[in-house]
Amino acid sequence: MLGAPTYYFDKPGPINILDTIRLSIQRAKERGICHIVVSSLTGDSCLKLMNELNKSDHKMNVVCVTFRAGAGIDIDRLLDKLEDGDT
Repeated sequence: MLGAPTYYFDKPGPINILDTIRLSIQRAKERGICHIVVSSLTGDSCLKLMNELNKSDHKMNVVCVTFRAGAGIDIDRLLDKLEDGDT
């Protein structure tokens, strides 16, 4: 897709996570992408992605990875937060 729009954020940081997720879902839908890998230290970005995907009509397979082995992702906490809708 030549000429696809590029989005620039005014400031760096976590404030851009939801916009990045929404833009990523939109682009994935446009291109027929059904797999996405999310890098997240705590898993919160992955939970936010899952919540946004649940609101959309685009279904994707999501893989959450951390930046190093043994980093602090607590799977039980993430599952509880996902079930509670708490992100």
